[in-house]
Formats: sequence, structure tokens, C-alpha cells
Amino acid sequence: MADTNTVSPSPALDETPLPRNENLIKFYFFLLAPLFTSTSWGSDLSLTNRLQSVNIFINNFGNPSGATLGFYGASVSVSALCALFFSSTIVGRLAFNIFVAGKLLLGFGAVLQQIGGPMLVTELAHPRHREPLTSFYNTSIYIGLDLGPWITFGT
Repeated sequence: MADTNTVSPSPALDETPLPRNENLIKFYFFLLAPLFTSTSWGSDLSLTNRLQSVNIFINNFGNPSGATLGFYGASVSVSALCALFFSSTIVGRLAFNIFVAGKLLLGFGAVLQQIGGPMLVTELAHPRHREPLTSFYNTSIYIGLDLGPWITFGT
């Protein structure tokens, strides 16, 4: 009598090492965009705060202070709060066109990427690589937070 509890290995769980699997390498190249949406978010947050110490920024915006200066730093978060009410509907209807929708909706774009990016990474990654790629996505905001001040300093 055959053992019915034995499960045959899935062809999707190919054990070929990543450096030898040309298709996975090409696929992960295209997955870089959603992987780095968290980095872009961190860079934007850091850059906005760092600009407050640049004289050209201060002079061009009329030497902002108090609530005006605070609003410059919080404007991304204000639009993110507004986007919370619409993002699940937009992401659900537009599915993989999330980046095009983000460009069209400007203020909502960052939030749409933050909602769509991790879903794309988690759903599209090979099951064997899903955990490290999702972990990289979740921690890559710190790469952006480090890049923002240096970009501001360098320009």
C-alpha cells in the first residue's frame, strides 16, 4: 500500500542556486523597483528635514519658521493620512499599475507605493527567497534615511 501522506516536491521550489538560475536573476532585477520604494520613502523624509538647514532653501521659501516650516516637513505625512481612505481601493483596482497610478496621483503616490511595494515583493518572490527579500524591504527605509542627508549635503 502506497503512503498517501508523501507530497511530491513542487516544480516552483527549484533548488538550483540563485547564481546559476538565470531566470530568477532577471526576475529579481525587475523586482528592484518595488524593493526600493521603502528606501525612497526614507530618503524623502530625511531630505525634507535636512533641507531646513540649507541657506538656498530657506531664502527661496521666504525664511519659513514655526507652523510653515513644520508643514513643509509634515506635508508628505498629511497627504499620506488622506491617502489612507483611498489607497486600498486604488491598489485593488489598479493591481500592477500601482506605480503609474502613483505618478498620476502625486501626493498619494508615496503611500500607494508603500502599500503596493511590499505586496509585490512578497507575492512575486520565489518561495525560497521570500523571507530575506521581505526583510530587506522592511529595513531598507534606513538606507534612504542615510542617503537623504548626504544627497542634500552633496548638492
